[in-house]
Amino acid sequence: MRPGSKEWTEAETTVIIEMRAAGYGAAAIAPVLGRTRVSVQNRISNLSISAPPKLVPAPSERRCASRAEYVTATLMGDPPSGRSALDQRDRP
Repeated sequence: MRPGSKEWTEAETTVIIEMRAAGYGAAAIAPVLGRTRVSVQNRISNLSISAPPKLVPAPSERRCASRAEYVTATLMGDPPSGRSALDQRDRP
């Protein structure tokens, strides 16, 4: 340990683990603990804590379908959105 640096407490380690699990990065955790971003990054690395996986939004939540989905639908014979027999049946 470097001269002048302070040791990590159990409470600080718990805060890092909980905030990291919630998706916060070292830059957001550092001010909460009163530590530097680099020291928090090093602690995260030493604890082998990985970031939570990024969730992919459901197809209905996406702004628009990708070009690949249109190509796949065309090649596989899927009707465009709103044109299937089920969509037609549900219309007033």
